[in-house]
Amino acid sequence: MEALWASQMGPLTSNMTDSSSPTRLNHKVLLTSLEGVACALLLENGVLKEILLRKAEDDSSPGDIHAGMVKDVVPGLKAAFVELGLQRTGFLPLKETRGPQKKLKAGQRILLRVLRSAGGDKGPRMSQEVAIPGMSLVLYPEGNRIDFSKKIVDKKERERLEEIVAPLLRESGMGVLLRTAASGIEKERLLQELEYLRDVGKDLIDEFKRDVTPRRLYSAATVLSLVQREWLPLGVSEIWVEDAARAEEVERMLMSPWNSGNTQLKKNVESRSLKRIFGLQKPLDRMRYRQLWLPSGGTIVIDETEAMTVIDVNSGKFSGGKKKESLPMKINLEAAKVIAEQVRLRGIVGIIVVDFIDMEEAEEKAQVQRVMEGYMTLDSARTRILPISGIGLMQMTRQRTGRGAGQMAPIRCSSCRGTGKRDRFAGILESVADEVWGVLRSVSTPPAELRVQARDDIMRAIEGSGLLNSLEEKAGLPIGLEKRGEDSERPFNVRIL
Repeated sequence: MEALWASQMGPLTSNMTDSSSPTRLNHKVLLTSLEGVACALLLENGVLKEILLRKAEDDSSPGDIHAGMVKDVVPGLKAAFVELGLQRTGFLPLKETRGPQKKLKAGQRILLRVLRSAGGDKGPRMSQEVAIPGMSLVLYPEGNRIDFSKKIVDKKERERLEEIVAPLLRESGMGVLLRTAASGIEKERLLQELEYLRDVGKDLIDEFKRDVTPRRLYSAATVLSLVQREWLPLGVSEIWVEDAARAEEVERMLMSPWNSGNTQLKKNVESRSLKRIFGLQKPLDRMRYRQLWLPSGGTIVIDETEAMTVIDVNSGKFSGGKKKESLPMKINLEAAKVIAEQVRLRGIVGIIVVDFIDMEEAEEKAQVQRVMEGYMTLDSARTRILPISGIGLMQMTRQRTGRGAGQMAPIRCSSCRGTGKRDRFAGILESVADEVWGVLRSVSTPPAELRVQARDDIMRAIEGSGLLNSLEEKAGLPIGLEKRGEDSERPFNVRIL
């Protein structure tokens, strides 16, 4: 089931430039693939600005609805862990449950919505407040109430809208939130949307009752639905597709009575991919680099950790001329633009800390702050930016969406475990010998054989050192060597056979 609706976002007609002057934006969307994954690329005046990816089958994105089964309730955490049919269990805070919390118990089947995508070792954060978004309203399949956007303040308009939707809701037992876009909407159009979402909600409830298996029932983050919800309201002039099958899907979307605008469908008739036609290979490669050069010779270095993303701004090869005071400002202003672009392109979320080059004047910090905020207003994800601190640090948070290019992050190196540093082989060989003797001392009867399990690089070091032959002679028993899984945290392990 897929709801193709646009969210309420005003048209975006200006962009920040280095001189902070507005410029008209022309938006184009390319529906293609990256590394075999379906995606959409957003171009603003021909420049790649954002990427939407189809999430992996074992992933889950905000807004997805799951049939779940409670695995365990942990009173100390004030939360429950729920099987969702994914690789990781969902985390359900008890404050996000409906009805008396004490009724939640292991084995109980519940309907859930994803609040926050899985990240790192954490599973998705869930809520029992199930909602299906539309353009003018949000449907609550299990909520018998009518809510209004805070921006709909006119009492008569609220009464008019309630009179339109109340009869249908009484029949279905469902509820709605009337969004800002519902204000002033025609009765027929609002009813048409409500009827569609009501049918989606009914199908969802029926499917939940029919099959007891934990699984995803509704996906809010297919590429096409995200394009319509996130990008079409910006005023997209063209949508380009690679194949006829996708063209048919786009045609159906653009024919929807809830869409407005003059978006044109374009089909790729060349043998080259859309990425090549529009010259996007270089920016796509660039978003994978740790260090990026700025136009004036400065650099930014982007390091993503488990807790946050840290971005360091450096002077690099910059030559600022005679005016020394212009050096940090020029680099910081260039960095603000590139950082905003890379945050969107890479899908960086959570806590972000930017270490700008020190600025002495308060007005300089304020100017960099304004420029960064101006560029980030172009981002569809919710972002909060704190003022630059006395030591030049800017802190920001960006909403986790689970649909950006961050899903295509490089695979973590098995040798250094993602740290960029590796233990010296001499030290590891000493540790292997120590553990062999430790295992032998821990048993009362000598074992028939020991087996050292190690990653590929450690195996090669052991084989080339002659370590095992030496240990066998001293211990008086055979010691074998075998490969250890690349995803193992420890580089080696010693076990008794």
